[in-house]
Amino acid sequence: MYFDNKYKEYRYVCFHSREIRRHDNAFNDKLINHSQFTNDLTDLLKNTNCIIISITIDLEEYLRQGYLHNVYETAFDFLLERYIYATKNYKKGIIMLEARGKDEDKKLLKHIYDVINIRGRKNITTQELNSKIAGVYFNPKWNEKYTQLI
Repeated sequence: MYFDNKYKEYRYVCFHSREIRRHDNAFNDKLINHSQFTNDLTDLLKNTNCIIISITIDLEEYLRQGYLHNVYETAFDFLLERYIYATKNYKKGIIMLEARGKDEDKKLLKHIYDVINIRGRKNITTQELNSKIAGVYFNPKWNEKYTQLI
C-alpha cells in the first residue's frame, strides 16, 4: 500500500503499465527509486516459473482496415494461438485476463466458452484446447474505492 496524497488515504498498489511508465501514483519518483524498482520487477519476472503472453492491437488501424469483429474476441483468439504454441508437450495452464467491464467480460466469456468447448480455433481442436487449459479467469484490478482488494 502507499499513501495517495490526492485522496489522502492509503491505497493498494496496482501494477498498471501506464502508471509505471509515467511514474504515476505508487510509482512516483518521490516514493520509490524507479530505476531500482524496474530492475527488481524485471528480475522477479525473469525468475518466475510462468509464461507471460501479451497481445496488443492498434485499435485505430484495426478499424481503419475495416475489421468489424469484437476487438476483445480478436485479441483473445490471438492470445489463444500463442498460448497453444507455448504449451508444447501437453502442458496444462491457466489463462488470466484483465477484467474490463461486466458486459465486456460476459460477452468475451461466451466467446471463450464457444471457442474452447464448441468450435475450436483454426487448426486447434476443442480436445487440444481442453487438454491444455485448466481455466480462464478475469482478474479485476481493485474495487471502486481502490482501498480494498476484491
